[in-house]
Amino acid sequence: MGNRSTLDFEGFRCIVNCDLDDVEDVEISEIPLPWSDPTSWPSGEIPVEGEDVVIERAMNIIFDLQDSPLLKSLTINGRLSFLNLADEAGNHTLHSYWIFVRAGELLIGDNLTAYNGNATIKLYGAVDEESFAFAPAIEAGNKFLAVVGMAHLYGEQRDQMSRLKATALKGHTSVLVESQLDWRVGDSIVFLPTAIQENHFDYRIIESYDSSTGELNVTLPLTFYHWGQRTSTEADYNGVDMRGEVVLLSRNVRIVGNDSDSWGGQVIVSDSLEASGAYRTGQIIFDGVEIYNCS
Repeated sequence: MGNRSTLDFEGFRCIVNCDLDDVEDVEISEIPLPWSDPTSWPSGEIPVEGEDVVIERAMNIIFDLQDSPLLKSLTINGRLSFLNLADEAGNHTLHSYWIFVRAGELLIGDNLTAYNGNATIKLYGAVDEESFAFAPAIEAGNKFLAVVGMAHLYGEQRDQMSRLKATALKGHTSVLVESQLDWRVGDSIVFLPTAIQENHFDYRIIESYDSSTGELNVTLPLTFYHWGQRTSTEADYNGVDMRGEVVLLSRNVRIVGNDSDSWGGQVIVSDSLEASGAYRTGQIIFDGVEIYNCS
């Protein structure tokens, strides 16, 4: 969607969940309703830009928009899942200043069916805005995905790493990695250091990859030297393969902190004791998920 304008609003800090309404003690509906349908929402209207959105306990919402408006906040007490069609690889991006999975569930794919398509959660916020605290000693920041409920995100399973099959010299754009990888044009990769200079990382974008030979071209010349050879060094170094590692960074399920303000987002999971006495136990499962510009 490109860069979005910053909403003008005051942040807040809540000590011991003082501003949180009680969550209704009901089961989540087994009937999923599309986000894009006004009748799915108690107000009878689809959430709009700048809105504080709450998915109530009984609600089961499927996020089916290509792009959401930029929400002021999203609190999940029911269930929010991203539309996942086996025969259609869609692109779906949820934009919010912060997301709080409180008593509910955030689901993208599942442990049997990885997400098909591209799903992105994009977080917004600035360094001078107030932080949100859901317990006296636990701050989530002001640009965050905070989970005291359940967040299960399953992306496509990819070939995560290759060893260099030949040394890649400074200035090179063509390198030799393993063949038959599922790497694609446009994927982000990183060449890890192979010398005593521990900061000699090269982050690059794949321009082309020949899966039959392992020849890989990147869009910019390498800044550093990375050692490799055709066969493993395990026999010579007590089982240790010393060849340089090239790691795939790209995934089809992403959590992204908007980088227009040089202030990264945060992903936090925790237990929480609310003022009402309700005890929440946070759980995150990320499998095949890319986290960018977040801590």
